[in-house]
Amino acid sequence: MLSATGAKRQRVGLASAEIEVAQAIAARLEATYPRGAAPPKWSFAMQKDGKLFDKYHKSATCYRTYGVSAADGLTLVSEREPLNIAMHSDGSGGYDANPYDLDAHKVNFGIDKSGYTKLFDEGFEGGWKLPGNIAVYCKSPVDTPIAMHDVHVMNLVGLAFDDPKQPDAIFFEGHHSRMLKGNHDCASVMSDGGLLMHLWNHFVCMWDMAYRAALDKNLKAVCLARINGGAFGGCLPDIPLNSTTKLPHAALNNLLHKTLREGKEWGSLYEFIYQETTRVVATAARYDGKLHTVYCNNEQHPAHAQLLSNWARTQLHGDRVPACFHYIAEADDTYLGLKLDDILFLNAWDPHSIAGNGNGMDNSLDGFFGRSSAIGLICCPCTNPLMSHVGMPACSEYITADIPFIA
Repeated sequence: MLSATGAKRQRVGLASAEIEVAQAIAARLEATYPRGAAPPKWSFAMQKDGKLFDKYHKSATCYRTYGVSAADGLTLVSEREPLNIAMHSDGSGGYDANPYDLDAHKVNFGIDKSGYTKLFDEGFEGGWKLPGNIAVYCKSPVDTPIAMHDVHVMNLVGLAFDDPKQPDAIFFEGHHSRMLKGNHDCASVMSDGGLLMHLWNHFVCMWDMAYRAALDKNLKAVCLARINGGAFGGCLPDIPLNSTTKLPHAALNNLLHKTLREGKEWGSLYEFIYQETTRVVATAARYDGKLHTVYCNNEQHPAHAQLLSNWARTQLHGDRVPACFHYIAEADDTYLGLKLDDILFLNAWDPHSIAGNGNGMDNSLDGFFGRSSAIGLICCPCTNPLMSHVGMPACSEYITADIPFIA
């Protein structure tokens, strides 16, 4: 098992023996990755030299959604594969079906599947249920590569609809592939109100952890990312919505048509869920007036989000990780004068892998974060025994059959 001994409580310091163990585990972990897929070599050098421990490892905080036990939260963050791209299917990401030595990984770290998959498999009792969700905040050095900058990063986990073997895909559709790309005309969330409710609830709880982390770390803004809008989204970005659409959940259907009457247009179900869930969380009383919502790329974002810096976005790769961080640090036109150190940037993580996933061989947002930072080592309890843990209260925007509340 990727040992989380010592991570159950936050401590001021570590004994030298504990540091040496974490450094030795990092060396073994680096050797586990296939060529080109490991976190950057400089991050392992910083771990070996002890430079990650005081400033960066102490910053790491794992948040778990309401209802997820401390033990399950620890399993979800600790038991991780080095990388997992589309469940290792069909050489996705340029790899063979097994991109690393599974037997050696089991010997070295005691696992042969992610904690998310394990809890999903063990939780079957007359029907599938999802294990719940976590997110990990950290401050990490980032190579932009123009210069090194410290960046606040929140690693959020979306629902995985990129492969039929994904636990999320199985829960939402059985084995009928009804949430995968190409199945927008028969998507399960458009006929099953309970599944649509689960989709909404996953998003609001995910954003709630991000905004809570920004408050906890005394930051001023959250910079959005379109979590679940890429490969993980499956057919979500392709499900059309218009005035004739009738969603299978009454409260969500009412919200949809209220927004349409207000003049909003939704290009897809994803846009509706993404923009409305961020809106109701960001404008909730516990965050409204305390945190700003911004964006820095050229993608579509909610109307309540403000462009962080027009100058930074127009620079070469200025709308992309990691170059954007240098330009934001240099910009003099940021929204409300925000500084780089004032902002929490969101990363699209996954439920199975160490943060960064395939890093240099992974062209997702997670891969670009991973290849240019130390999040892989900072957000992994086996290499960071200083990680602290926070259980979230119930999210006010969570809906049930009995409590269909939507702000």
